[in-house]
Amino acid sequence: MNLLIAAVYSLLLTLALGLPSAAGTITLAASQDTWIVDADIFRDFNAGTDAFVWVDGPANAPTGGLIAFDLASIGAGSSVTSATLRLHHQANQQFGQYLRAYRNLTAWSENTATASNAPAFDPTPVAELLVLDGSVDRYREWDVTSVVQSWVKGTFVNAGFRLGKDVTGGASPYFASREASLGVPELVVTYRAAVVSDAQSVVPEPSTGLMFGAISVLVLLATRLRS
Repeated sequence: MNLLIAAVYSLLLTLALGLPSAAGTITLAASQDTWIVDADIFRDFNAGTDAFVWVDGPANAPTGGLIAFDLASIGAGSSVTSATLRLHHQANQQFGQYLRAYRNLTAWSENTATASNAPAFDPTPVAELLVLDGSVDRYREWDVTSVVQSWVKGTFVNAGFRLGKDVTGGASPYFASREASLGVPELVVTYRAAVVSDAQSVVPEPSTGLMFGAISVLVLLATRLRS
């Protein structure tokens, strides 16, 4: 009987080591956010302490929002399976408009960012949302999985997002910033952590672990029956 118990324990341990790491979901609050306006007296104006992020126009428009998230809590080498940018739409209806997120190329600080020193960004949107309702006071969501995965992998530098919309003019949307009392920006990330191994402790592939455990139990059971 002791041999049988040992065999079962060995199988369970092997299965636990052989399975890939469990997926987890984390909700990150924005680490930085601000807005910039490349016009008149606002060109050198910093809005890093405002309770809102103001957004306007296409990629080359003078007004845009900047927002970033610290991904340090997601270990290097992790695999991102989904990432959703969530911004609380405070004011100004946007029915029929595309709200877009772009990838910043260079670092910036919410305490010093202005239109004069704004970070460069890729003009191809990483995500866009067509607003088909006239409501406000609600969260809007963008699927930003691909770019967040690239940041975690180190393919791109994580310099956050530039926010814009598809047309210039009309009412500009306002989103709550991280300084707001309600509806702070969120990045919801589901990911699978990397499996860590070293020369003394190698985690077997799931198929190898399952086979080894099954064979071990069968051999021990056969020995037990013959004795």
